[in-house]
Amino acid sequence: MGLSQIIAGFLSAMVLISIITYFGHALFVSSDRYVLEAKNLERKLIISSNTKVRILNLTVTSPNNVLLEVGNDGNTKVVFDEKFDVIIDYTNSNGERKILKLNHDSPSNGWTVLNITRDYVDPGILNPHEKAFLSLNLSEDIGSGTLTVIICPEYGYPSQISIKVS
Repeated sequence: MGLSQIIAGFLSAMVLISIITYFGHALFVSSDRYVLEAKNLERKLIISSNTKVRILNLTVTSPNNVLLEVGNDGNTKVVFDEKFDVIIDYTNSNGERKILKLNHDSPSNGWTVLNITRDYVDPGILNPHEKAFLSLNLSEDIGSGTLTVIICPEYGYPSQISIKVS
């Protein structure tokens, strides 16, 4: 009688472990499926929002300042705040390559909005078919080489432009 109870207990434990493993696996697979569906939905929302910010022109206005002309070719309004990324890749006057994420409204290694054309509706926000002029201020002079600027709104796709600086 003692051996049969041990065997019955062992079999009960095995069945219980099997059931827990089965439901744990099912829960993991379903949660993984939900994560994939959420990412797919997020991608669709970004695409459907049609955020298309594009760099139209890049001009070096002084040794440590760049003027950027940005257009909104999409259907979504773009807010210029700390969530709007501006990244610059350049060679400084000492010949060192620098890659910086510039800060919004910062006088050094930062960027500011100078003007938005035809900004009658939603002042300070880049509406579709408007153009904005951004001033990029660096703490050191830009040297000879390739100057690249990348911008990306919080939700949307990046835009990039490169020029040769001599």
